[in-house]
Amino acid sequence: MSLENIIKGRIASIIVSLMFQNADYLVINYGHESFPGYLVQLGVSKDSKIAKMLRTTPSFILVDKKNHAVVLLQVKYQNVGASGRNVEWGYEKIQQYWPGAYLLLVRPRKPYFFLVNKTEKGLKPLPILDSKVFMIDEKLVIKFAKLVKKFLS
Repeated sequence: MSLENIIKGRIASIIVSLMFQNADYLVINYGHESFPGYLVQLGVSKDSKIAKMLRTTPSFILVDKKNHAVVLLQVKYQNVGASGRNVEWGYEKIQQYWPGAYLLLVRPRKPYFFLVNKTEKGLKPLPILDSKVFMIDEKLVIKFAKLVKKFLS
């Protein structure tokens, strides 16, 4: 992964975190990309189960302040020319280690936020406004989409 994509991924996570905070969710930072680095320093193989689990840790724990529903959410940045192969792999890994967690893609084009859903025909990215998982106002999504466009396009 390039340094530029790492930076863009962190920017995408910050934008998503702020969007959910503004949508009246409690956002608890959870995942941390440096866990595997610490394990390597300890001599733990990057292919070990613990390393794989930590690499797929959800980015956030979201708590809906109205009904106290809890959701694990992993945020990934997907560049314009990306094939989508990593999306399927990432979704399968997060479900393997964190069943029931959601994967949210942030893209530098419209629509900017996609929730990945598994259907009978495979994985299908669904615009966040069309999802039944999160109740986020369209005006709020548009506001934060402008930040995605500004910083990630």
